[in-house]
Amino acid sequence: MSINWSGDLLIRDAYGELIDIDRLPRTGMNRELHRVGASYGVIKYNRNGRDDAHWSDTGA
Repeated sequence: MSINWSGDLLIRDAYGELIDIDRLPRTGMNRELHRVGASYGVIKYNRNGRDDAHWSDTGA
């Protein structure tokens, strides 16, 4: 699985706020995207190493 987009990404968080993600990287490693996911209870993998597509409810 890969997550990527071109241009700005407009996405609603769990609170209904429209978030404009306009910063690089345009991948699953984007920290603003991590915050949107966290608002839904989905946490980006945060252990050692790089795993672009690894998201879970615990971050593990």
